Amino acid sequence: SDVCSSDLRVTQKEAEDSQKKLIALNADEVSEIKLEKLKNPPPENSSTPLSNPQYESIEIKKNGKDWFITSPVQTAADSLTVGALVSAICDAKQERIVEENPKDISAYGLTYPLIKVSVRKDANTAFQEIDLGINTPVAYSVYTKVSNQPSVFKSGRTLKSSVDKDLFALRDKNILTINRQDVKEVEIESTKESLVLSKDLASNKDNWSLSRENIPADSLEWSKTLTSLIELKATKVVSETADRLAELGLSKPLAKITFNLTNQKKQILLLGKSKDSLFAKRSE
Repeated sequence: SDVCSSDLRVTQKEAEDSQKKLIALNADEVSEIKLEKLKNPPPENSSTPLSNPQYESIEIKKNGKDWFITSPVQTAADSLTVGALVSAICDAKQERIVEENPKDISAYGLTYPLIKVSVRKDANTAFQEIDLGINTPVAYSVYTKVSNQPSVFKSGRTLKSSVDKDLFALRDKNILTINRQDVKEVEIESTKESLVLSKDLASNKDNWSLSRENIPADSLEWSKTLTSLIELKATKVVSETADRLAELGLSKPLAKITFNLTNQKKQILLLGKSKDSLFAKRSE
């Protein structure tokens, strides 16, 4: 009897939580996201209406298990960051209804929401949108509204911080897309010298040699170097179109590093320096 009562309470709580959810999707069902952020929000606590609201938009789609940004640029997304974003959206709940049929939603910052986030299951289904307005004057909450419903809700402010992401935060910051085990040869061309390191593919061990000199490479030193190159990450995207190569020291790079892979493909990394900053790009 006690067990049955406990199970019933759990089921009732799950049903209540489900009713409070703002989005009727689970995170693993979402394949497309639109994130729109107001570029010119009014000053905090201002009652002056916006005359020309401007939004910046990011669109993200899922392909298999991976996420890709499709607008405003086309590039791989940081799947962990996007996954956390989707979970925050699909887990978002209303704390309570503030007003069921408001005549004026401007007081909540929802006439032109600060953030609009939309998700859908696939191209054949409609987007479900959450609008996020200003923070509530008391408690750690934010005013929210589901686009096809009249009610204004209070939701946890963690939702706002979870979806308030810019393009750089959402994109994949890895410079290279290489698995270490797939690298069979690395050529390093610098302004001082040129080296070729080759892996002993016949051995199960991670043995490398300086192939031109026919001598073994220092395993520890080369392992650290190779790992640092493969795991190199961007701290900022300086140019989307590679139109400033000379300015960034990349038209005549400090180093050109060619990774020859076991599948006969290659990736080439260029490194340049300008004003004490290091810049990198893939050759393609």
